[in-house]
Amino acid sequence: MKVFNLTEKYKSDSSIIRGIEKMKLTSNHSKFKIGDVIQFYGGYNNNILFQSKITGFDKNGGIYVLWDCYWFPINMADVKRKIKLVG
Repeated sequence: MKVFNLTEKYKSDSSIIRGIEKMKLTSNHSKFKIGDVIQFYGGYNNNILFQSKITGFDKNGGIYVLWDCYWFPINMADVKRKIKLVG
């Protein structure tokens, strides 16, 4: 299955970077750390495999990654996402 690398796609998108910087994210998570690269499924039917770098976490453990939906956390409890650490 093809993996869409969001880190490469959005690494120089200044509007997304500024949006992430304005968010009040924490660096605490029980399983991951900022800078980890993960793969997860997304899209309307969770049938697209994405890869991106973790930018932070919210107080509920939601994972934020570099992509166009940076304001939307990936939740570990959502089993359809099948979050997996890469490398």
